[in-house]
Amino acid sequence: MGLRSPAAPAKIESPPEETKGPPMADANDGFKDFPRDSTPSGVGVPSAAKPTATAEKSRAERRPDTPLAASGIRSSLPERPAERDTAPVADALKEARRSLDALFGDQNQKVMELKLQASQGIEAALARLEEETRRTRQLLERNEALAREAERLIAEEQRLENEQDGLESELEKAAERNEALATRGNALREERLRLQAEREELEDAVASEQEELAKARADVERLQQRKESLEEENQQLERFRSRLEENIARLERLRDEYMTAINRLKNTKEELIRLPGEGSPTAGASSEASGA
Repeated sequence: MGLRSPAAPAKIESPPEETKGPPMADANDGFKDFPRDSTPSGVGVPSAAKPTATAEKSRAERRPDTPLAASGIRSSLPERPAERDTAPVADALKEARRSLDALFGDQNQKVMELKLQASQGIEAALARLEEETRRTRQLLERNEALAREAERLIAEEQRLENEQDGLESELEKAAERNEALATRGNALREERLRLQAEREELEDAVASEQEELAKARADVERLQQRKESLEEENQQLERFRSRLEENIARLERLRDEYMTAINRLKNTKEELIRLPGEGSPTAGASSEASGA
């Protein structure tokens, strides 16, 4: 929005030329009886002097037909003063009128500039208010997205906890099976010792019992292999359990970070909600300035 050009000063009308009056009688009369013509600027301009009674009397006394002039006696009255020229006064009044019109033009230009600045300030304040509203809306949308993400993470955490409970129950069952197998292995080892003792006692029955012993050894080897496989599974489950514990710890940290972010966003939201209320006095002051 460009600045408007200042209003052109009004055309100054020169005062009408005054008619010259008759010459003045003496210097003592002065200009006290001069009438003043009103000008557009309100300053009086002395008009041409009009003859007064004293001037008429002095002219009558200076006539040659009077006894005083005929007798050759000189009058004691001073010489008639020269007529004053009113042209400089009129020029000064014209210059004053031009200065006054220029001053009024400058004042009008300043008023227009102040109005323009006030309107620009109001537009800038409205633009800032719209920007703050847009940012607040974006923060609210982001807060809602974070809340949905937090709900999803909580549901994921609950699912992982349920899976962990299931794995722990399976681990307990595997431990029970391992314990049962260990008990059975101990029992088989005792049986083997007993069979070895019986072998010493029953050397004659070795041939008949050798097959059973081979079966027992096969069972022992199978059970040992099973035990080793169970131990490997147990180790894998322990490693999986440690990974789950690390994942749970990481999820807890993420949950704490998201809760902290949510609280910070809530605080920011409250501050942004309070900001427009605090800025209302400024807007009121701007509206008062524009009204002035």
